[in-house]
Amino acid sequence: MSDGINTATRPPELAAATDLRESLRDKVLVQTDANYPRARQIWNGAVSHQPALFAQCESVEDVCAAVRVARRHGLPLSVRGGGHDWAGRSLRHNGVVIDLSAMRHVEVDAKSEIATVDGGASARDVVAAAAPHGLLAVTGNCGDVGMAGLTLGGGYGALSPKYGLASDNLLSVDIVLADGRRICADAHEHPDLFWALRGGGGNFGVLTSMSIRLHPVREVLAGMILYPWADAHSVLHGYSSVMADAPDDLAVMAGVLSASDGSPVLFLSPTWCGEPADGAQAIAG
Repeated sequence: MSDGINTATRPPELAAATDLRESLRDKVLVQTDANYPRARQIWNGAVSHQPALFAQCESVEDVCAAVRVARRHGLPLSVRGGGHDWAGRSLRHNGVVIDLSAMRHVEVDAKSEIATVDGGASARDVVAAAAPHGLLAVTGNCGDVGMAGLTLGGGYGALSPKYGLASDNLLSVDIVLADGRRICADAHEHPDLFWALRGGGGNFGVLTSMSIRLHPVREVLAGMILYPWADAHSVLHGYSSVMADAPDDLAVMAGVLSASDGSPVLFLSPTWCGEPADGAQAIAG
């Protein structure tokens, strides 16, 4: 596709948009497009990064095309999955954003207890697909977080004491490398890359799909307990003592929230994933 203008004289971001539209067509957004503000919305609204363009990918082929175009025009690249990174690194300022939010399919093989997860799927997508089979994945604590970003970064959640980090449950990945090639990596094929991906972050390529291990957990007992800030010292001391000998079925997250008047309050958020009959006693302890 050509509009009769020499793209070599254009700024690289406009030339890249022209090239990319040959394969992605209307799935390319630049700053003047009406849908651009919606595309750049992420969890941390304070992030002001302004990408040059968004490639709203719907397939692996779209991702490969976006990587090659960004490389050809010398533009920096970032990947948007769930968009929950606090620093807003999914939005590369003046760069190309590979937006995977349309690639959210999750397929569950209940017999092998494995889920195949698209690169843009959220933790909620994975839970919704696995739960009807009596299975759960190790996720974080927020359903909107991208499952790929969580897993590549390590991924601690309520099931971690018993089943490890999200990255410990990663079995294989389909990934697009910096030169636009698509490869599969696992413990046997490209094992060094697979080792690096399991907790090393998203800097080794664009993950388009991954296989993760699921676990037979049909129900959990969970909640949140709030304490006045004045009790923080005694509560945290008791929390430390309890968790030192706690069974792996019990996870308890601790943190600080703001009360309605702005004052700090301490919270403990326990989750029990073992036998339900034993859960209430474990949490009460």
